[in-house]
Amino acid sequence: MVICPITVKPAFRTPELRDAVEAFASNAKRAIDLATLPNMMCHVGQRIMMSRLSAHFIKYGSDHCLDTSEPEAQLLRRSAEDAAAEVADFQSIVKDVFHQRVKSPFRALNDRISPITDFVDEGIQQSYVTMMSTQIILAWTAFETLAGDLWEAAVNAHPKTLAKLEPKGGPSQGDGKALPLSVLDKHDYDIQHKMGTILRNSKRCTFTRLDDIVDAYSRSFPQPSPLSRGAMWQDADLVAACKVRNVFAHKAGRVDDDFVTALKSDPRFRQYSERDQLVLDGKLTTDLVRGLFKFAVSLIGQVDDWLVSN
Repeated sequence: MVICPITVKPAFRTPELRDAVEAFASNAKRAIDLATLPNMMCHVGQRIMMSRLSAHFIKYGSDHCLDTSEPEAQLLRRSAEDAAAEVADFQSIVKDVFHQRVKSPFRALNDRISPITDFVDEGIQQSYVTMMSTQIILAWTAFETLAGDLWEAAVNAHPKTLAKLEPKGGPSQGDGKALPLSVLDKHDYDIQHKMGTILRNSKRCTFTRLDDIVDAYSRSFPQPSPLSRGAMWQDADLVAACKVRNVFAHKAGRVDDDFVTALKSDPRFRQYSERDQLVLDGKLTTDLVRGLFKFAVSLIGQVDDWLVSN
């Protein structure tokens, strides 16, 4: 099943977000490129085959174009040096045809590359499942990294408001904002634009779980920013990508109770019961990755809008 291409082009105006956004774009591209690999390798393999066929025709003529036994027999009768030179010359022609430096006598065939779906068998299908699950894991890692980097950059840029984290347990537990002298010393007692980094490094906010990401943003960004409200974080593709990633990363693709509970209202997954094997196809994988990256771009936009307005 072919996975459709996806593009990610986040826009922003706040210069402090540049590193986080550019890192995300690069990481997202890696996940997206994985989808094109099977078709690309199939395409390259067919071009190599046609280039070798063309090289046989060019070097040995039409009589031996499809039957290579005679050229091989000729090589066996030659000295090692001559045979090596012959092989090198043949390989050079193959490369020239492949890179279109030499015109192929089979130009019409070269223009008719078969799609990989023409060759899919059970083994190839299984490799697709592996690749699609890996793509979702990579896509989630790209988002997870963005969430942490973006939050850190935003708090560094506007610590006066964003570093005032609402305590998880409420005011009765104290504000928990005291910093060890070692942290201050590490930053030469200049923490004006480093509070996001300090809070992240000290684990005041973590970004390894979706709940932690939501908690960090909702505790930092004040109302009425959508970043502080739960509705934004209930995006169907965000939640689904998270749960699908977890199932493949931690459960070998077998659905668990958390997956069933979280996605019981999602028509794409409500047929699953605990311990079922999760099945991916190209469309579902594309929808999840595209939806996740769409949310990521929206997250960048919301953070950027808040910083520009404040």
